[in-house]
Amino acid sequence: MKLKQKMLCLVLSLCLLAACLPLAAAAEDATPQGVWTDYAATTFAGGTGTKNDPYQIATAQQLALLAKDVNGGNPDVKHSGEYFVLTADIDLSDHVWRPLGYESYSSGGGSSQSFCSYFDGNGKKIVGLYVDERVGDKWGKNRNAGLFGCISAVGTEPTIKNLIIENGTVLAGDGSTDASYAAGLLVGSITITGGSNVEYAVIENCTVSGTVSSAMYAGGLVGSANYTHLTNCRADVKVNGVCVSGGFIGGAFISTLTDCIATGKVSGGWATGGFAGEFYKKVEAKHCAAFGSVEANDWNIGGFVGYTEEDVTVENSIAMGDVTSTLIPNYNPKAGGFVGTALNGVKLEKCHAAGKITTASTGNIGGMIAVGDGSSAADCSFDNEKNAALAAVGNAVSGTYAVAAQETAAVLASICVDYYGGHDMKASAAKAPTCTKDGHEAGAECARCGHREGFAVVKATGHTGGTATCKEKAICKNCNTPYGALDPHNHAALVKTEAKAATAQAEGNIAYWHCADCDKYFSDAAATTEIQKADTVTAKLQPASNGDKGEDPKSPETGDNVDPMRFVMLLLVSGGAVIVAACSRKRRETV
Repeated sequence: MKLKQKMLCLVLSLCLLAACLPLAAAAEDATPQGVWTDYAATTFAGGTGTKNDPYQIATAQQLALLAKDVNGGNPDVKHSGEYFVLTADIDLSDHVWRPLGYESYSSGGGSSQSFCSYFDGNGKKIVGLYVDERVGDKWGKNRNAGLFGCISAVGTEPTIKNLIIENGTVLAGDGSTDASYAAGLLVGSITITGGSNVEYAVIENCTVSGTVSSAMYAGGLVGSANYTHLTNCRADVKVNGVCVSGGFIGGAFISTLTDCIATGKVSGGWATGGFAGEFYKKVEAKHCAAFGSVEANDWNIGGFVGYTEEDVTVENSIAMGDVTSTLIPNYNPKAGGFVGTALNGVKLEKCHAAGKITTASTGNIGGMIAVGDGSSAADCSFDNEKNAALAAVGNAVSGTYAVAAQETAAVLASICVDYYGGHDMKASAAKAPTCTKDGHEAGAECARCGHREGFAVVKATGHTGGTATCKEKAICKNCNTPYGALDPHNHAALVKTEAKAATAQAEGNIAYWHCADCDKYFSDAAATTEIQKADTVTAKLQPASNGDKGEDPKSPETGDNVDPMRFVMLLLVSGGAVIVAACSRKRRETV
């Protein structure tokens, strides 16, 4: 019974788990429901909308009120020329955000309800931004997408500043280039109309992160901008585009960009760049950087900008990311480390490309510029260590191009000087040499490029001290490591054996010295004359033979040279006579 209960509990548990799995998966894919403008507040937190007394926005509902007023089309509540300020961080994750301001072109004609005012983020943060404009609705297609959909000027200089958007998502376009006009996390499109008294839009001190996907003009911060000053802004955004895509901005027209940075990966088609997809007509970019990698499946791809044309200037700017063209073989990718195509008066000065270029095709590929026509480059460089087979300009149709092909370290050093304004030197203390390794004096090293100052080499000291023997190397007194060669003349275990005279019964030996460590024999105490062990032995003494004419020291002294056998016989006879005489005397005494 207990077993059945346990099995039933197990089955129920598995069923419960299986039921929960789809819910968990659904939760991960869940998107906000409803539109924020349906939850708008009725009033702002305070203020009157003037420069000195801006409208205060403290909640998501109050921000939705601003979007509702601007997008509603009522001129009385459009807030043109008025001022707004965030007074708190805002979370937009509960609902879908409808871009604040828009410009649409439906089949029934165009309409515009753009933002024409001043917005100060006050250093506050907006999280949970979710914009989805992939499907046409009552506004029609070609709707600009972002926190702000469209910005324009009506006798004003619209401004957005001091704002942070964190981990936002902007989706626009359905895969075709006619589904959405422009998309960026902060602004979709800035459409200022030029004239004799043109006003520029201002975007400054803004930082965004997240994802942007659009069929047309996809940018990390701004999708498309004309007559705009962008200053000190940063975009850490993954950008996916189809046409004109950039890590910071999709496309720029008659605008300036200063001290701006893009760090996210960019993928796209025609005109794709790590910083911008396209610069067209009187664009100035100074002290800007693209750090993310770039990948495209169509023409005009660059580490910094894909396509540039007509009076464009880029100064003191860098492209650090790798560039990859997936355009099929036998097609011209126009892929450059910095610029894809530069036409009609494009000027690059003190710009550098540090990424590796990889292409599936071989046409018009340059370490710095893919195609240059009527343009110029001065004091620029690209990394030929990563791109050994590439020329600076793949196809220099016309123009002057002073671009150095340099090793990685040299390119990075130029980047430090021209972009950062100098090296980031970190002090380093002196390093004492060891017995085997060189040391160095105190110095400093750049944390970015490795440039070094100081660090004069102090040679290794070498091992010292200790005494080598015939068996052991010397031990260094500093590092306690054996070093050098054995000393064949230093025998720590040298023992003397005294001389011994030979006898007839035993061998003798000379005086000699033996080292137990190396098992060698020497004839002197200084161990300078090596001998063999056999050399130390003296032979036994031999007895004199019958043929010897000399005296045998062990023979009796008779004064005659008597044959030994005769001498023995004589002794026997004499001894016998003595015995007989003694016995006769004894017998007589007895009788």
